[in-house]
Amino acid sequence: MQCLGAEYLMFIMGYSVIAGATGRLLFGYDSFGNVCGKRNSPVEGAPLSGQDMTLKKHVFFMNSCNPEVKGLRLGTIALCVSSCPEEQLNTLEEVQLFANTSVVCGVLWWLYYDYTNDLSIELDTERENMKCVLGFAIVSTVVTAVLLILIFVFRKRIKLTVELLQVANKAISSSPFLLLQPVWTFAILIFFWVLWVAVLLSLGTAGSAHAIEGGQVEYRPLSGIRYMWWYHLIGLIWTSEFILACQQMTMAGTVVTCYFNRNKNDPPDHPILSSLSIVLCYHQGTVVKGSFLITVVRIPRMIFTYVYDALKEKHNAWLRCTSRCCYCCFWCLDEYVRHLNQVCLRPCATAVHGGVQG
Repeated sequence: MQCLGAEYLMFIMGYSVIAGATGRLLFGYDSFGNVCGKRNSPVEGAPLSGQDMTLKKHVFFMNSCNPEVKGLRLGTIALCVSSCPEEQLNTLEEVQLFANTSVVCGVLWWLYYDYTNDLSIELDTERENMKCVLGFAIVSTVVTAVLLILIFVFRKRIKLTVELLQVANKAISSSPFLLLQPVWTFAILIFFWVLWVAVLLSLGTAGSAHAIEGGQVEYRPLSGIRYMWWYHLIGLIWTSEFILACQQMTMAGTVVTCYFNRNKNDPPDHPILSSLSIVLCYHQGTVVKGSFLITVVRIPRMIFTYVYDALKEKHNAWLRCTSRCCYCCFWCLDEYVRHLNQVCLRPCATAVHGGVQG
């Protein structure tokens, strides 16, 4: 399953690079199919296409004040130009609006100055400050009393927590780079998200040029692209959860290696890399299946979230209540599966180390 998912994601990435036209996205194009800033090939049925726009690197819209969208293209004419207009025509209405705004701002500042220098306001403010201090003291006393009661009730659990902190201190002392593991994971996630967005934008530009009325050119998306978008979205959630699960299992394996080390004077060499290699060699399928279960639960939750937001403006209370209940159910299921996944990953990371087996 993991091989099939990875192969299809690689196929989508390669297809987006080959079929996508990132030049249209980066440099823009005119209404006749010419990409600004480069040489273009002609489009059949569009006599103004296929022009050399090497020196014309900017897109200028003839009616930029009202860019009406018709289908997947702008209703106004777009042209590639060497430079955009540098002059700005200011109307009398704009000058009047600026003057009125300046007068209103001046009046507001004067009111603020008069309000802050009123002695009666200062006296009222001092009284309010005394009330706030009294309320803060009461709240602090109540919180302190509650904390003391909790410490007395859970004193045995606190002892266990102290022992766990000692074990964590021992693991971090043996492998201090364990503190940087979340940073590395976050960097990998950022790299993957940037790559995912780049592939998504390339898929959005994958289309064929068709001549329409007036000699203009319209780019229509290729067949099957919409299904790739859905799979690409699933791949985003699945791969992100896979990276997080690898981090959790690597950290668990590192702690187990340091904790069950028999020779206290000879700490293990490179426990993080050793744990990561064990995860990738022996438990890759476990991590993939766990992240896949989270993805299966997460997608219906996202759908019900979208439905709930769409029905928020509606007057049908029954639909809103139903969608909200479904969202809450899938949220609880998502949290349960995520917790179960974490609980199951730790024994898997523990079972492969020789210290535990011995």
